Amino acid sequence: MFEKTQGKIIVLAGFLGLSVLLYGCGTLQLGSTRLPEPTGGFQPKITYDITYDKMWKSVMDVLDVCKIPIAYSDRNEGRITTENIQGQSQAYAMGLLGTITTRYRYFITIDKKDQSTQKLKIVAKLESSSGLEGQWRDISNDNREGVTNLENWLYEQIEKFL
Repeated sequence: MFEKTQGKIIVLAGFLGLSVLLYGCGTLQLGSTRLPEPTGGFQPKITYDITYDKMWKSVMDVLDVCKIPIAYSDRNEGRITTENIQGQSQAYAMGLLGTITTRYRYFITIDKKDQSTQKLKIVAKLESSSGLEGQWRDISNDNREGVTNLENWLYEQIEKFL
């Protein structure tokens, strides 16, 4: 009888220890990569009174300075697509319950309104993957605030170059 009670105590202590570990650790941010955010209150202009060449050069310069790799660009069409950029990673219960990793990319369009007016459109796509799944899924619609921050951050960087 003593052995059964001792076994139950060990199992209970193990369960309590694991519970404390899981509760105490919660979510752990891995690394220092955070999603970029614009300055508080920033609102993009969207339409800019500059030449197409100046807009194109400013966008390309910002991508270069910010080390955002380009997957595709077509100057004549006014389209740029970036490579995926590493986002945040989080471990749950010190990784015992898995990790979630995010990445994002930009789809940029410059629309010529006339010789001196350009419309800039930036669309960010945010994806996540858990260590268990290994597949990436689009989480943009579930994270509108984060996606808007990504878009506005890039608008802000480009406006600094204009």
